[in-house]
Amino acid sequence: MHRKQNRKIVYAPMYVHKFRFIKAYSYWEYDKYDLLIDNPNEIGSVAGKLRYYRLIKSLRQIDVAEYANINASTYISYEQGTNYYPYQIMVKIAECLEVNVDMLLDDYHKFIYFGQEESIKKIRKNLGGIRQDELAEKMGVGIHVIKAAERGKVRFMRKNYEKLMLLSQERK
Repeated sequence: MHRKQNRKIVYAPMYVHKFRFIKAYSYWEYDKYDLLIDNPNEIGSVAGKLRYYRLIKSLRQIDVAEYANINASTYISYEQGTNYYPYQIMVKIAECLEVNVDMLLDDYHKFIYFGQEESIKKIRKNLGGIRQDELAEKMGVGIHVIKAAERGKVRFMRKNYEKLMLLSQERK
């Protein structure tokens, strides 16, 4: 790029454009999700939702990891499925993917993040107002697990959450 000024050639600065080439398997992976999933609400796992929204935005795993300020290997483990997703990191990832954080979370993580303490108390009340020790016995866990979870001192494990949900469904 240049122009002439006073019979001299004047060069204009050039812009360097960077284009990221997506590998062929990424297109295949995107097509797989695009063909199989019409509604992202059909995806049950957090890992599947992360992958779906990332592919919709045409981002690489490392792009999302850099935005969320985490290691790429950590983000990859999130897409492969892990037991726990830290809330603040999920907020950053949701911001990067331009979706609401609630859209990325499954029922278990919503239970954990948005008031596990009150939810457990409410379920005990719906089960006929049973005591903590009675709930612990029905779930097959120690009473200390229920007490600590109701105080918000510990995070309720997924297997205990599933037992609690089964108990709450039996009552209905």
